[in-house]
Amino acid sequence: TDEAVQIAGVNVYPPRIRAVVLTCPLVADADIYAKGNAGVTQLYGAIRLRHLTDDNRDACLRWLREHLSAPEIPKNLYLY
Repeated sequence: TDEAVQIAGVNVYPPRIRAVVLTCPLVADADIYAKGNAGVTQLYGAIRLRHLTDDNRDACLRWLREHLSAPEIPKNLYLY
């Protein structure tokens, strides 16, 4: 298997997404995974910021939108 999952009809790769997220200078660690429920697969993510502030949280979300496609951005995202 190539670790691809389909999100909105698009193949995405959670390990690749995690690698991209880890290149963000605001991010200390990240976990990205897919989970299926009732035949629908969604991406989940937990991102640990180096310094948790509202400004850093907003900046990280902007960074994700600039570096990932819409299907690659986890809909269930926890920043801490």
